[in-house]
Amino acid sequence: MITLHPVTHKDIEKLNGLSYANMTSSKKTEMVTASEKENYNGKFFKFLLIEADGETVGCINILGHSKSVVSVAPEIKVNFREKGYAKQAKLKVIEYVKSLGYKIEYAGIKADNFASIRLHESLGFEYVQDFFSINGNELKLYIKIL
Repeated sequence: MITLHPVTHKDIEKLNGLSYANMTSSKKTEMVTASEKENYNGKFFKFLLIEADGETVGCINILGHSKSVVSVAPEIKVNFREKGYAKQAKLKVIEYVKSLGYKIEYAGIKADNFASIRLHESLGFEYVQDFFSINGNELKLYIKIL
């Protein structure tokens, strides 16, 4: 069983082993501050740690795009993958964002991230189309009515 809790400034070192570890400390601090305020550039934002048995196994971001559309992006540390943690976290967060009034969740998933594609399909997300991010990454767009 997992628990989720907001990332605090004291938790920043727990991001080691995740893609956030490569961010500058000022960028990490900015993300935590935005999460504490639940606001990033005027949009709802929450940055949560995923923990299992007292150990940080990953994190999950929630970003509101409009009053009814949200994206939820989990990332699990490599040595904790394929244990169901991302699915458990997504299920908890889906209930949370529904309680906030969000109606649609979308996910832009890298085309070669087969584990994330399987995860989203197992949660009832529907494939919409392929597209390219502003960084040139090929992504697959998935959506789910909440």
